[in-house]
Amino acid sequence: MNREIKILMHTHWDREWYFTKDETQVLLRNHMFQVIEFLEENEDIIYILDGQSVMLDDFIKFAPKWKTRVENLVKRGALRVGPWYTQTDLLLVHGESIIRNLYYGMKKALEYGDVMKVGYAPDTFGHSSSNFNTIFYGYIFRVICSTSKS
Repeated sequence: MNREIKILMHTHWDREWYFTKDETQVLLRNHMFQVIEFLEENEDIIYILDGQSVMLDDFIKFAPKWKTRVENLVKRGALRVGPWYTQTDLLLVHGESIIRNLYYGMKKALEYGDVMKVGYAPDTFGHSSSNFNTIFYGYIFRVICSTSKS
């Protein structure tokens, strides 16, 4: 049996953590210019934008002429955006905050053309035992975690 292997490129983006927001914005602009040009030249590549939508808002504020190019990549499925507006802490915040973050993130991602329907949470330091899966399943995501090699 032949299997197809896809390598998904991604970034992990902290909007305000180690650097200030202004410093991060400069890094984001340079990063997005490179990502967009690379995806336009390589049609078989998928790039995950850290599960966030706010990154595109921040980029488009700086480079509004690139919006159509971004939208084309999102619609093509090359640039995967959302479902979050910003990455959230799934352990310390209330479930309502998580739901609103998903709501606004998905709404914004759809404005760019599509939303990634994967419960992508790379930097959570733990998950709420009572809310995480319930919230994601409520948004019709499939959350599958496996250590199986099959």
